[in-house]
Amino acid sequence: MNHGWEHMTCHRMWGSVAVVAVLTAAVVPLPVWTGCMGTPGGNDAVVVVDAVAGGYGLAVTIANEGPADADDVTWTIDVQGSLWPSGYAGGTIASLPAGEQTTVRSAFFLGMGPANLTVQAGGDIRHGRCQTFGPFTFAVDMVQDREEAIPADAVKGTPASDVFTPVVHSEMWQQPVPLPGPVNTAGAEDAGFITPDGTTFFFFFTPDVDAPASEQLTDGVTGIWQAEQTGDTWTEPERVILNDDVALDGAPFVQDDTLWFASFRAGNYGDDGDMWTAMRTDDIWAGWENAGRLLNDDYNIGEMHLSADGRTMYFHRSEGGMGGLDIWTTELVNGTWTEPVNLGSPVNSPYDDSRPWLSADGTELWFTRPSAMGYVGPAVYRSVKTGDGWSEPEEIVSNFAGEPCLDEEGNIYFVHHFFSQDMEMLEADIYVSYRV
Repeated sequence: MNHGWEHMTCHRMWGSVAVVAVLTAAVVPLPVWTGCMGTPGGNDAVVVVDAVAGGYGLAVTIANEGPADADDVTWTIDVQGSLWPSGYAGGTIASLPAGEQTTVRSAFFLGMGPANLTVQAGGDIRHGRCQTFGPFTFAVDMVQDREEAIPADAVKGTPASDVFTPVVHSEMWQQPVPLPGPVNTAGAEDAGFITPDGTTFFFFFTPDVDAPASEQLTDGVTGIWQAEQTGDTWTEPERVILNDDVALDGAPFVQDDTLWFASFRAGNYGDDGDMWTAMRTDDIWAGWENAGRLLNDDYNIGEMHLSADGRTMYFHRSEGGMGGLDIWTTELVNGTWTEPVNLGSPVNSPYDDSRPWLSADGTELWFTRPSAMGYVGPAVYRSVKTGDGWSEPEEIVSNFAGEPCLDEEGNIYFVHHFFSQDMEMLEADIYVSYRV
């Protein structure tokens, strides 16, 4: 597939890495994840979640790595999945001396299948995933915090320091601003997707734009994240875990309870990434499977978007087009995707036309193409469907702007890459242009 994560476009699949988990002694805790960095408190106590182990329920080791004692340390273990009666437990550790640790355990529960984990000790919060079988847990995979993974010398880009500030050319939208809240970091937020109601935002994150894909594969944080809207801001993003093996996931698209995403992992048909799907059950994305040989091998689809009825797929690919990446469509007929059709001119051009987004009523097509107005890098374009087909695309946002998506109010969410004056990429953020 032709993916759209700019940080990885020069990388291809580096080989299959399989991890086989065998539950050999279910009643013995099996340490799977250890180690993290905490944040010092005002009294120099540093309380951290030091290890999370499976086995009979979950065992969480809480450590005080600071020079001072910690008093009244609250902790919670929240396991969410197909469980009975509940996977929640919590309490308070009256005193945790400096340099010491203690272990707390989850409540008794019976489960079957994947579960999401949230473990908290003091101010340290960890998210992860495990598999459950009756009262036993295994394949515990805890996620590192995004900020911890960003290089210490990374510089956060801001509108004030931006050399190439994104610009909106239409009076229908306000000038772009960074997405409010904690989504943007000094790492790279990319390939965003907003749900139509504007309440959930999915995006790809990697902490270091200079890291090769082989490092992103195992850094514990690179992948798909999501945040929820709360008032005028967004919640702290949480990792969307879509594998129980080693994988590199991105380019999310969500329709109803199905998540489409691009992935480098074992089980792909090619070495340039495949599209996969996952289903949402009880707020957990599970049942991930390859979208099939037809789409991934025969059609070699890239980043995609489905029409509101789910029967027309818009995607980009490089084969057989007008030059560079082109946007194509395929129809779902009797359960099979038809031979792709190139949208042709004026949507496609000799340049890269990619990352399509279609409005719910099917009348607006948004996509990415190099600027034609003299600005640097990619720009966001809009084409309107008329009785004669798609209109001449209009350049809406320029200056390293791309991968647009809109909510039902018409607000434009897009990726903006920060570049230095000498054209070195520094980081990437999610920006929004609000509808006037």
